Amino acid sequence: MEGYISDFDHRYADYLSDKDLKQIQEFEKKTGKVLLAYYSKPRVAELSDEELNMIKKLEEKLCIRIVAYEGFDPSRKSS
Repeated sequence: MEGYISDFDHRYADYLSDKDLKQIQEFEKKTGKVLLAYYSKPRVAELSDEELNMIKKLEEKLCIRIVAYEGFDPSRKSS
């Protein structure tokens, strides 16, 4: 997991200060857990059967797990 956070693209998290990001990194290092942080509360995507099958094929092909969320406007805050 070394280098994971250093590859983080800060353009998408310009509302986090370096101090804020450091707190997240410290937690991850201390616990060995990876945190997913969202500015806006994510909404699980409603997928058609075809879309779900496409995701399943990608998961199998790439040996990964995929989570689909509805797109959001990063300029809009939500609770």
